[in-house]
Amino acid sequence: MTETRQTVFTGNPTEGEPGSTVFRHVILFKMYDGTTDETVDEALRLMVDMCEDPTVLHYEVGVSQDTRKGKILFEFVDYQDEDAFNAFKATKAHQTYASFIRNHADWIIADYVVAA
Repeated sequence: MTETRQTVFTGNPTEGEPGSTVFRHVILFKMYDGTTDETVDEALRLMVDMCEDPTVLHYEVGVSQDTRKGKILFEFVDYQDEDAFNAFKATKAHQTYASFIRNHADWIIADYVVAA
């Protein structure tokens, strides 16, 4: 059976100046066993809403196609710099998402600077 739901969302494509960098924030969310598709859909909706913030240069969020370890959501977000990322963490949309997802998943995070 082919899945017809959209499960990968991207936004705000940018091209940086040669030699410029961005601050990349990467999270993998392992949804708790028994998490419903409706909960995953709500998590994705909140992720997209959160990433539509003006501090976000580019984002990719979605559901992993590899289900061997369960339902995994991913979030790749680029910011101008670490200060922009820290400002983003204080937004209402980020706080709303954080409050929601902590009840439905565990996660790992990687933050690093990468060429734009």
